[in-house]
Amino acid sequence: MFYELIRTMQCGQFHGRRSTNEMASSIQFKILKIFLAFLALVVGIFLLALNSPVYLFRCFVRKIAPNCRPDLGDMLTSGSTIFAIDDMHGKTKCNVVVGFELDGILKLGQLQKLFYNNVICATVAGGRTTPNCGLPRLKFPELRQYIEPWMGFLFFKEDTNFDLNRHIILHNSYYSDSQTPSPIDLDELKVIFLNKSWERRKPLWELVLADHDDRGKNGRSYMFLRFHHSLGDGFAFLNVVAALCGSQILGEKMPRPASLPPPRRSLTSKIVFPFRLAYDFVGTQLLSYKMNKSWPMRPVRLHDEKSLVSTGKFFPLDRVKRIKNHFGISFTSVIFAAYAGVLRDKMITDKIGTRSGDDEDYSLPDYAICFSVLPVLSHSSQLRNEMAGSHVLLPVGEKDALRRLQYCEKAYQRIKTSTMAVLHGLTVQMLGLHFTSVLRPIMSCVTCPTAISNFPTGPSYVSIGGTRLTGVTFGAGLQRGQTGLALAIVSYGENMCISVVGDHNVVGRDELVRLSDGVVDHIDKLHDLIK
Repeated sequence: MFYELIRTMQCGQFHGRRSTNEMASSIQFKILKIFLAFLALVVGIFLLALNSPVYLFRCFVRKIAPNCRPDLGDMLTSGSTIFAIDDMHGKTKCNVVVGFELDGILKLGQLQKLFYNNVICATVAGGRTTPNCGLPRLKFPELRQYIEPWMGFLFFKEDTNFDLNRHIILHNSYYSDSQTPSPIDLDELKVIFLNKSWERRKPLWELVLADHDDRGKNGRSYMFLRFHHSLGDGFAFLNVVAALCGSQILGEKMPRPASLPPPRRSLTSKIVFPFRLAYDFVGTQLLSYKMNKSWPMRPVRLHDEKSLVSTGKFFPLDRVKRIKNHFGISFTSVIFAAYAGVLRDKMITDKIGTRSGDDEDYSLPDYAICFSVLPVLSHSSQLRNEMAGSHVLLPVGEKDALRRLQYCEKAYQRIKTSTMAVLHGLTVQMLGLHFTSVLRPIMSCVTCPTAISNFPTGPSYVSIGGTRLTGVTFGAGLQRGQTGLALAIVSYGENMCISVVGDHNVVGRDELVRLSDGVVDHIDKLHDLIK
């Protein structure tokens, strides 16, 4: 009964006529939720006070590091520390792969020279200098550094043997001479890149140039930027690509994540805000637990090893924009609705839900809980992890495509005013400032079986070394925990790429292809509603 009340509160409405018992139960539940929120707030304040010495010690270590360890660079930010505790030298789960399709032939030597001049040697604007030698401060110093622990925390450290030729390579370096496929399988390369561990005491990135395709007027080249998530998020590495192109990726200005500024709050709202954080946290955790019980997306132990598979499909961006403009909704809501339809189809195929009697009739859960990656308002122009996130309920139990779309728009608007993104950011800050030895045993996603992200890169085309960049793909590791499936949308030029990453324990490669095709099919169904 409590679950039904949580669900209806999150939806903002009851389905059908509310009875007296339902209303009484709703009041009882709200009282229970208020009590648990007060308890969560007290526990949160207690934990903050308990960990204050650790935070003060971190500040002390950061202060003395330049004198005691001059060989160390900057300390990792809290956002980067969360990803850096990954087993990056073993079974890594936090790799990110950005793929590029180029209309023309790009040579390895040409790419290495461009990257060295435009990225490795790029300096921070404004004349800022390094504190030790007074030289111009590099814009992306992390590309020449690896991660080194000291005093319980993580720092960047210069690779004195840095060799650009070891980081910008051809794809056949991943194969022996007898195993190099011909023609190349781009999806297979993505799988290798997502699962490949990193060499110790070496920078955590690679730029891989695949063999070119000579067919067509100018031929085609394929390039993959592989990096560990501890270096930065997807938007951070757009700055690297912009520097590589020698111009802004949007022509006029580097894209800034579209996000609303924080709402203006009265004094009363500011006082109540901490309690509201606790109140929303309690409701989300209870809901997440119930959703995962009804839909065990990854029915294996939390810390089992993962084998990741991915695929990508290009789709005209204008079709989504027509749906957006016709119904007066957001771009993200269209993606949410299409993904909800795909998950609904998967649940029906996998017979997820409650069996009615002895027959094969399954009743689907009303919603699937999903983690949506959200950009911040003013992302740094350097390599940083500054993304936030929030839970969103995808209406997989709704048969009607238009109703799914309408609900997703309401859910997206609630995200913009919800405290969950703020709470996620604060949680990352509090945890990421702690000792890494404390973080490793506890950092695991236990609430969301699936995730979604949307990266707009703008309508203008750019070129790399005179070779036109025609397409961008994106794929990221699923990290530790229950997340078994993730959808990533990257829009560039006139197209968007639909990429799906899955846990091998949940989906196979063939099914991932069907899922990415399914997103396209559900967008087409929404587009047909316009007619």
